[in-house]
Amino acid sequence: MENKTNNKWTGVIKTTLRIVIGLFLFIVLLLAGLMFALRQSSIQTSVVQKASKILSAKIGHQVTIGRVDIRFFNKVILEKVKVLDRNQEELFYIGEVEASLSGFSLQNYRKLTIETLKLTQPHAAFVRYKTADSMNLSVFLASLKKLMKTDTTKTAKTKFDFNIYGLEIQNGYFRYDNQKREPVAFGMDYQHLDIDSINVKISEIAFLGDTISMHLTDLQAHEHKSNTKLKNLDAHMIYAPTFWEFADLDLRVNKSNLGHYVRFDYKRFWNFTSFNDSVRVTASLDSSAVFSDDIAIFAPQLKDWHEKILISGEAKGYVRRFNAQNIDLYYGEKTHIVGNLSADGLPRYKETFADIKLKPSVILARDLKKFIPAKNYALVERLGTVKLQGDFLGFYSDFVAHGSFATALGKVVSDINLKINKNPDLSTYKGYLKTDRFALGKFIGNVRTLQSITMNGQVKGTGFNLASARLNLDATIQSVGILGYNYRYITTDATLSQELVAGKLNIKDPNLELTADGKINLSQKKPTFDLKTTINRANLQALKLLNKNFVLQTKASLNFTGLTLDNLLGQATFQNTTLTYGKEIINFDSVSIQSSRNQQGQRSIAASSKILDFSATGNFEVSRFITDFTTFVREDILSFKSNQSASEAYYQQKKNYTGQDYELNLAFRFKQGNSFLKAYVPELYLAENTLFTGNFRQGRNSIFNLYSHLDTLIYGNYKFYNNDFEINNSKLQNSPTVLASVVFSSRNQQFAGAAPSENLFLEGIWNDSTINFATNIAQTNSTNKASVSGNISFPPDKVQIILNQSNINILGKQWSIRPNNNILIGAAGKEIEVNGLELFYGNQSVNVTGQASRNPEKELVMEIKNFQLENLVPLLNQQIYGILNARASASNLFNKSIILSKLSVDSLRLDSIYIGEISGSTDWDKNEDKIKVDLGVFRSNMRVVSVTGDYNPQSENNPLNLLAVMDEAPIKLVEPLLKTLFSDLSGIMEGRVQINGRLNAPVLIGSAFVTNGRFRVNYLNTYYSFSDRIYFSDKDITFRNIKIRDMFTNSAVIAGTIQHEGFRNMSLDLKGDFRKFMVLNTTRAENSLYYGTAIATGTASLTGTPSNLSINVNARSEAGTKMSIPLDGQQEAKRQSYIQFVNHKRLRQDSVATDSAADVPRVDLAGIKLNFNLGITDDAELEIIFDEETGDIVRGSGNGRINLNIDTRGEFTMDGQVEIVKGYYNFTLYNIIRKGFNIRPGGTITWNGDPYAGIMDLTATYTQRIVLPVSITQEQSNIRYPVTAVMDLEGRLLAPEIKLNLEFEDTPSTLETQINAYLADIRNNQDELNRQVFNLLILKRLSDPSNTAQANVGAQVDNALGLTSSLSQALSNQLGNLISQLDSNLEIDIGLDGFSNQQINDLQLRLSYSLFKGRLRLSHEGGLPGSNNYTNSTNYNQTGTEVPGSWRADVYLRADGKLRLKLEYNITPYSYSTFGQTTVSSLRGSILHTERFDTFSELFARRKMRRRDRKATEKIIIDSDDRVGL
Repeated sequence: MENKTNNKWTGVIKTTLRIVIGLFLFIVLLLAGLMFALRQSSIQTSVVQKASKILSAKIGHQVTIGRVDIRFFNKVILEKVKVLDRNQEELFYIGEVEASLSGFSLQNYRKLTIETLKLTQPHAAFVRYKTADSMNLSVFLASLKKLMKTDTTKTAKTKFDFNIYGLEIQNGYFRYDNQKREPVAFGMDYQHLDIDSINVKISEIAFLGDTISMHLTDLQAHEHKSNTKLKNLDAHMIYAPTFWEFADLDLRVNKSNLGHYVRFDYKRFWNFTSFNDSVRVTASLDSSAVFSDDIAIFAPQLKDWHEKILISGEAKGYVRRFNAQNIDLYYGEKTHIVGNLSADGLPRYKETFADIKLKPSVILARDLKKFIPAKNYALVERLGTVKLQGDFLGFYSDFVAHGSFATALGKVVSDINLKINKNPDLSTYKGYLKTDRFALGKFIGNVRTLQSITMNGQVKGTGFNLASARLNLDATIQSVGILGYNYRYITTDATLSQELVAGKLNIKDPNLELTADGKINLSQKKPTFDLKTTINRANLQALKLLNKNFVLQTKASLNFTGLTLDNLLGQATFQNTTLTYGKEIINFDSVSIQSSRNQQGQRSIAASSKILDFSATGNFEVSRFITDFTTFVREDILSFKSNQSASEAYYQQKKNYTGQDYELNLAFRFKQGNSFLKAYVPELYLAENTLFTGNFRQGRNSIFNLYSHLDTLIYGNYKFYNNDFEINNSKLQNSPTVLASVVFSSRNQQFAGAAPSENLFLEGIWNDSTINFATNIAQTNSTNKASVSGNISFPPDKVQIILNQSNINILGKQWSIRPNNNILIGAAGKEIEVNGLELFYGNQSVNVTGQASRNPEKELVMEIKNFQLENLVPLLNQQIYGILNARASASNLFNKSIILSKLSVDSLRLDSIYIGEISGSTDWDKNEDKIKVDLGVFRSNMRVVSVTGDYNPQSENNPLNLLAVMDEAPIKLVEPLLKTLFSDLSGIMEGRVQINGRLNAPVLIGSAFVTNGRFRVNYLNTYYSFSDRIYFSDKDITFRNIKIRDMFTNSAVIAGTIQHEGFRNMSLDLKGDFRKFMVLNTTRAENSLYYGTAIATGTASLTGTPSNLSINVNARSEAGTKMSIPLDGQQEAKRQSYIQFVNHKRLRQDSVATDSAADVPRVDLAGIKLNFNLGITDDAELEIIFDEETGDIVRGSGNGRINLNIDTRGEFTMDGQVEIVKGYYNFTLYNIIRKGFNIRPGGTITWNGDPYAGIMDLTATYTQRIVLPVSITQEQSNIRYPVTAVMDLEGRLLAPEIKLNLEFEDTPSTLETQINAYLADIRNNQDELNRQVFNLLILKRLSDPSNTAQANVGAQVDNALGLTSSLSQALSNQLGNLISQLDSNLEIDIGLDGFSNQQINDLQLRLSYSLFKGRLRLSHEGGLPGSNNYTNSTNYNQTGTEVPGSWRADVYLRADGKLRLKLEYNITPYSYSTFGQTTVSSLRGSILHTERFDTFSELFARRKMRRRDRKATEKIIIDSDDRVGL
């Protein structure tokens, strides 16, 4: 049907042209025949009208012509030419036809040329009536065809030659109405056309067969039904039956404009009715503007687009399928597409297959909004302006994108297949993807969880919503932002979704090194977690997971089910877990977390680690417990505030509790968590293995209780020992009534600088709106104690405290608090009213009354009468004496305080130093609005200290303006300012110091000369004296090359500053040069890591703040140096008042003691870094203590260098090596056997950090005179020869590898062969060698390995003798120890093998005695006089004056030990085959002098010792020194 319609329309056009031209020719020829007769217009008109009537009758259509004017051979004018169809409706009408002729004549009548043909108001109405089978035009043409039937019998005549060169139509009209078709609602209705206002100028008309060529100018028309306005058409047009071409085109339809070239190819003209599929378009467009509304007239699918396109390029094809090249398209607000495009399926864009090859182009999401489903548009819109380049192949909802995209969220390079579903959750994507800082979080709408990502790899996934997306990612992620941190260097091969996370992950981020493998399945009814993760390093603060600088390392295995807190069941295990905070390493080792539920429904949650253990058991649900406990705490706070209206409002809206009753039992064991606790509460320390137990019950009542015994509790400078803590709290569900109690008791306490205290008890009982409290405390080893009770109530907007009559005993004096007192606190602590608060004893009293308020008219007054300052000793831990009388008033305390006072102190003493009388006052100067200050210290009626000036409360930064003048003022006055660094100050000072700044941060400017100054460096326990000037400035205290002396009067030069901010935040920068100067003088009580006396030459520095102080000593040791390093790990069972070094590497048990240490200063060294870099010389003695109690000690001197270091965490490290020159090892066994081994020179001890992991390489020897076995001597003999036990110690200090050996000395040459054979035999059998060595040490003999018969026969006797010998040896050792304890200068070692006559005769005795404080040491080794243990011959007679054995005398000629004299006398027995047995006596002597020097001039220079300000030498604090008896 459509093809027929198309054919008809083609025929209509051709027929119409033929009719018009034929009609015109007919009339022209008719008129031409009568031109001579019919020259008048009226006649012409009459004739033509008659002819038209005839024609009308012939063809059955009425034809009328209104007027004719023929100007023969040059012009013809027709007016009102009308043709009616058979329904008497207008078919054709022309208002006026004007033709300009040329080339026509009577001679050449078969040739007619129309130069111009002008049609005015031409009308054409083609109608297909409902009752007709054909269109009215078809009927008319059929009639003409019958009229002009050709006579085929006649000979063909010459063809008529007709040409027309120009055509002009003015105000034409065309109508086509197919009444058999219903009108369309929108667009061009080709069955119902109504076109008017047709105007055109046509030139260059040419007819080439069925092809017409012409040039159109200013073609205009208006189609009414579609309201399509052809505003202009300029073109060179060629029309043919199968194509229609427009060259040099300028087409303006409505708002659209097409330019350059358009060609339509079709099979028939009527193909235009199905334009998209049937008309092939070839176009070359240049800067054309196309509006979708204009295209929608012909393609109604676009009627809702309302878009504009600016386009250039070439295109070929149908609208349904086309290929476009060199496209340059502007669309919407910013979209600009450049490239090539082919498409198949338009205008149904969702079904269109496109192949797009883009050059650099731009797309704005908003421009594409109508093409994108609403659910997906939110995602696309976030991309903003997209700059892209690449190839895109596929459908709108299923395409492959291979290109690069620069979006508002970042850059993306893809080769990916994207399938878009109406439901975004079902959209899929697969392929290669590379991103550069792409804001993934913004794209999916979750910027809190995800931020930008830079990656490349293969992706495959579904959905774009985080809640429903499923992604398989095999990629390298250079960086991705998660929870605010940018993770880097990630590789993954995993499936990620809300329901499933499975695969492998590797992260090598600077703050996170992690590998993970496993699966999280959330799709099941009970989600399952099965993960294995290794975290080599995770900086939790940098990762923004915690607000503290924790670094985690662990291996985790997670295996559990459930997703919510209530259904979570399973286990999580963390192995090799460490948490580092700063320099603290917290070793959790293994952490296990387990959640389970038994058959009865009882839930159990347990966590276990090296740091802490936790357990919770009961019939509870976790979420319910959290809610209930939070409510419980909130209601407690509400009750505490005592706001009745708020409380009533809360309980009125609170719903009744409807849940089931449950109970929860809690246990929390704090094991080794102080390093972790330090990160959040640095001041807090809890004893290890502290257990907290608690219970929470929920039902009609809410009940909570918590209990713990805390062995040690430390908060800042407040320390509590042996503590018990208990909380009980209960309340009704719908009532504000609370019943609660808190009890805290502590056996021993230490408060900051106060004296130790004990038996602290604090109890508070909260009932309804009142808290009753009671507390007790006592001072250790003193009668001082206090007992205070009272109550706290809560009147509206206030807190009231009432102290009941209490007892405070200080120094045997019973102080009391007067009754009827109260303290009211309101206005958030800004209004305090004190009434009748007085503490008194006898005539001593402290009274406080008045108001501390923001109202300057109100004042708070404190009055002190006859107060003895010694009452403050328990609080200050400072011996202070004197009688204080004072009155002080304070007003405007919460703004700019005004304090007025008068005070006097009678006979003030600090420690044993008399300070003087103190008198002072502060008065308000109304004229200057300042407080005048006048304070003086008087001694012997002299004002030694004068402080005068004023205090300006109006000044915030500098209220102080005081001048301190010192005249023989005791330096003890400044000790409180320097006590963190120095103590025991003495001496006097003179000078002037200006005091400015604030009360809590004074600024001192001036100087003071110190005479006979003396002080103790707390950290070194060394005392120094000096006389020099000290300078004060606003920021520091300066020492300018001050010469100080140690207790031996050796000097050092100190220079530097102590910087401070108003004597707060002190920072030292002191440097010293010293020679033979004491730089350390500590005992084991003061430092259990290393201690002793260090006399050295070198440099030292103190730098840093008291809490982070570095003490560096770089020196070489001098005579008198003795350092001890204990390795026995002993800890005192009581708290000592001494410097306490904390070693976190060694486990310690917190302990409690009640004894106070005696007169040993105590300093907290937390945060101190000590670094002693000492060059060790043989003048120094180094002592390594394996077991001090048994005396298992290595002691010696040598050469080398060691570095002893304690960092700010208390970590002790030791580096260096010492080569032993002379040494001694006191070997002990089971605290019974003690043998003194000499260490051979050349041995070394090396440390590489851990002092307990030092490496030793020593050889120690012990020589015993014994009777040799018969297997060696070949005969019975009682002659004793020296045999040496050799002990090689190699390896770690605490667990060295010990190799034993034997050596024979001073034996006759005749026994050399037998001895060598004996040694060869036992050295081949290590067990036998060890046995012989222990025989020598324990039994003082060697067994005879060859006399097996004797061993078999007398086995029982040998066993008995061996047992007896061991008991004898033990008795000998204990006897020697007992005698040594009687006199510390005496050492005795008795060698007794048994109790037989022969063994008693063979008794060996070794003794030594020190005289003159160690300057002379006498030693003897051998038998007793009268014994014959050197021979069994009756021919040998010993004289009565002969004392057998070896005698030695060591004389220290100088006190420093540099000059020594050694004398030795030996009696040695020998056996000769010729001469028999005899003894040989020998006397030997030596003198030794040592001197250390750096240059020869130093060696020979004469030292001049200046003894200025000579004082008595202090006693050296050295334990077990050679010179004092050890």
